[in-house]
Amino acid sequence: MSRKSHPQRHTPSTSIVTSRLPEPHNASGLPTIILPMNAAQPVSLADTPAARAAMDEEVRVLAYAKWEAAGYPAGDGVVFWLDAERELR
Repeated sequence: MSRKSHPQRHTPSTSIVTSRLPEPHNASGLPTIILPMNAAQPVSLADTPAARAAMDEEVRVLAYAKWEAAGYPAGDGVVFWLDAERELR
């Protein structure tokens, strides 16, 4: 018995349909911003170098005023600096 050769069956190629997913939005309708894990911590404006420098300047001025009011006592003035920091923060 001879085998009949069958013509090769033609199967339609499967096409991959890709669709763009809509961007996620929050309740206000604005796009949701996804931050990396380490960026989830709130950042205070006081954590910037400029803010720290400004705060140190305020502490310096107040500490000097306290040292001056105390009659310019001898020493390194750490007590006045710490007192000024405590008062401002």
